Amino acid sequence: MKNIAFFLICFLLIVSCSKFSSPQDIDTNNILMIFDNIKIAFAENDLEGIMQYYSNAFLHNGNNFDDEKTLWEIRLINFTSIEFSDISIDFTGNNSAIAHFEMTLKYYEEEFSWEEPSSENGDISYFQIEDGKWLLVGNQQER
Repeated sequence: MKNIAFFLICFLLIVSCSKFSSPQDIDTNNILMIFDNIKIAFAENDLEGIMQYYSNAFLHNGNNFDDEKTLWEIRLINFTSIEFSDISIDFTGNNSAIAHFEMTLKYYEEEFSWEEPSSENGDISYFQIEDGKWLLVGNQQER
């Protein structure tokens, strides 16, 4: 009887935990961690720490990886902090996802916020799995 109770408890534990770790939940958490890590890298003025989450094949509205790196250099020079809020992830198939969120760049007391993806920006909204990890790839459009 003790063995049955033990196995029943183990089974219930496994079943109850599995609902919290579905593949989509894991993917969502991995993408959310990217936003957290970009925020930390931004605070540390760590350009390479930000760019490690970008695919070398990044393309967004005609801008490639090097263009995106330049954009982040400009952001790091012109702003003191970055925030991402109200993040939701839409998985679009083919190991890709689009993040929707509000991005706020701050320069001391001034704040500039907008919803992403937007037609002006959106460069940090499009993800794809490459070599087993989520990376920012842009919208893959020339313009």
